[in-house]
Amino acid sequence: MKAILEYDLPDEEKLHLMAIRSFDLAMALWDVDQYLRKVDRHDTGDDIEKIRDTFYDILTAYDINLNKLIE
Repeated sequence: MKAILEYDLPDEEKLHLMAIRSFDLAMALWDVDQYLRKVDRHDTGDDIEKIRDTFYDILTAYDINLNKLIE
């Protein structure tokens, strides 16, 4: 079975970007989940600012720009 996704660019550029970046987004969310588990299990003392910074660091590592995906 094959599936072909077709987009009318530039009109559907955001939809195209979401489709081609979905694996990276899933991996970034997995890393966030693992980080939060570590914080929860090991009482790392991270405050919400540190947690938020780490969240954005993970997104940056996967080249995920939320503004481009949702604007």
